[in-house]
Parts: sequence; C-alpha cells; structure tokens
Amino acid sequence: MKNKLFFLILTYYSVSSYAQTNLKNTPAKYFNPNLPMENMESQSFIREKKIKKVTHIKKLDIENYRIDTIKVNTFDREGKETNTLYYSGGKKSEQINHQYEKNIKKSHTIKLLLSGKIYDDDYGDSHYQFDENKNLIYLKTSYKKEKPREFKYLYKNSKLIKKEHLYMDKINVSYEYIYNDKNLLTEYTYFSFENEKSEKRSVDNTLYFYDSLNNCIKMILKLNNEIIGQKDFKYNNDNKLIQEIYTYSNYGTTEKGQIDYFYNNGKISKIIEKNDKNGKIESEIFYTENDNLLKIVSNYSNGRSYRYINTINDTGNHIFNYQYDNNGNLKELKISENGNVRSIYEFSTEYY
Repeated sequence: MKNKLFFLILTYYSVSSYAQTNLKNTPAKYFNPNLPMENMESQSFIREKKIKKVTHIKKLDIENYRIDTIKVNTFDREGKETNTLYYSGGKKSEQINHQYEKNIKKSHTIKLLLSGKIYDDDYGDSHYQFDENKNLIYLKTSYKKEKPREFKYLYKNSKLIKKEHLYMDKINVSYEYIYNDKNLLTEYTYFSFENEKSEKRSVDNTLYFYDSLNNCIKMILKLNNEIIGQKDFKYNNDNKLIQEIYTYSNYGTTEKGQIDYFYNNGKISKIIEKNDKNGKIESEIFYTENDNLLKIVSNYSNGRSYRYINTINDTGNHIFNYQYDNNGNLKELKISENGNVRSIYEFSTEYY
C-alpha cells in the first residue's frame, strides 16, 4: 500500500484524503476541505480488495502499554466497507452498517445505518446517491430528534460546480466552483443564506492561478470579501513543488512563512518550514524498498504546529516510525517526542 507523505504527516491516523486532481502537485489540496471531490465513491467507499477486516488499536498508557481498540472496519470480497464499529473507553460507542443498493437508472444508493442501540445516541440514517459516473449527487441524513439535513451536488462536464446544504427545505449554505477552459479550478466560494430573505452572502473565497504547465502557482484567500492570505508556489523542471511562500492575516495578526521541499530519486526527502517569528521545522523522510514511509524525523524550534507537524512543546523533535505487514499494509505507527513515546497505533489486518 503506497502511503501519501502529506496525508500521514497532516493526519497521524485519519483515514480520508481527497482533492481536485489539478492541485496534486501542491499541498494546496489540503487547505480547504470543501474542494471538489472527484469520484467520491472510489475514494471513500471502495476499498482495496482481499482485505476482510482492519482493527485500529491504540496503546493509551505508554508506560503500562494498555491496549484499547478504537475502531474496526469490515469489508466484503468486493472491497466495499460493510461495517464500522467504534470504541470509547474499552466499550462499543457507535456502529455504522453500510448497505449497498442498485436502482434501474444505473445509479445506486448507499445507506449508512448509525446504530442508536449502543448508547441511544441521536444519530439516524444517511443516504448517498450517485450518478452513473459514480459522482455523488445527493446526500440526506435523518436524525432521531432533529430535522433531516440534505446536500445536493451539481455537475457540468463531470466537474462539480455547486454543492448545496438544505435544512428544512431551504438552502442554508452553498459551495460554488468555477473552472477555466482547461477544466482547472480557478475560484471557490462559500456562500451563506442566513437571513429570512435567503440573501446570498459570500463568506470564504479562494482564487487559484496556474502556469502554462497547469501547476497551481498562486492562491489568494478571502474572508467576507477581504484578502486575508496569499500562497505562492514554485516548481522544478519535473513539475515538483520546491517552494511555498505564504502570508495569512486574521483578527489583527499576520503570519508569514516559507516552506522548501527537497527530493531524492523522485521522492520527497526533506521539508523545511520557517516563519517570520524565527520558528523552524525541519523534517527528513525515509522510505522502505517498496517506497512506503519508514520514518519521519522532525526537529522544531520557537514554534508550535505550522503546517505539517502537531507539536506539544516549542522546541524539540518528533519521530514517526512505520511498520508494515507482508502485504504492504500499515501495521504500526509509533510517535515519539523528545525521546519519549507519545502514541502507538496498531493496525491488525485480516484477509480473505
């Protein structure tokens, strides 16, 4: 299983990452979770074949190595997820059953049942509907004690151009996307419909600019029609990102910084980030012979999180160690800080 570098650095044990493909050469795809999703079904529901079950385990008490299961995912022989079971404090806390149905229009609906029998929570059912191209076109979530929420997705030339959130049959917010003649995303806007007249008000707005090779070279970020940030990207001759310069202002504070990316044999081997407050993080990345991540060593000073590493102290280091099973799937992630083990996550995978 090939592991994406930025995915694992940004989210230690998260399981979702998606973005518009035209931003694949930049970390820009992670700046906004509302970027268009292409073929959501293949990203989120169709898993690798032959896997039957994946158990996520965390050793909560490092000194005593107390092991607690935090999640179990179960899949059918086609690779589709059939059940997700969450644990909290050693007890089952939530269960999701996935049911797959097909209709005569060649689209299909996926029904997610969030069980309320474990703790009698307020969750209900979520219904996902896709078109024949497997694009998500409708989502409705029903709750036990609240009104249902609906999302509608509109496409043009297979590109998502609008996502609407409906509550009590009225549009609450909408996310709209504009593309150029090369089908590259050039503008994203988040609109709010807050008053009774349903007046449309722009809240977040992002503009994207590209070079002749379709690399994203600039992003301008707006909040309530005022520019609050800008990100500029530079690439090498292989169209790989080598530098990012960013400025962000909000609530009277301004942050400026620069991130440099280095490569070895086509794989990113080092990330150095500096900000205008003398903060610095330098991360070295090592790989296995199969190009899986083996280790990330991050040294940081005079700063906390920046973009990629979630630190506890202002000065020190983080070390991420990865181990894999014989099929190349992750079986352990150990996170250490300043010589002390912070977290150990184990992934037990069963196969058909």
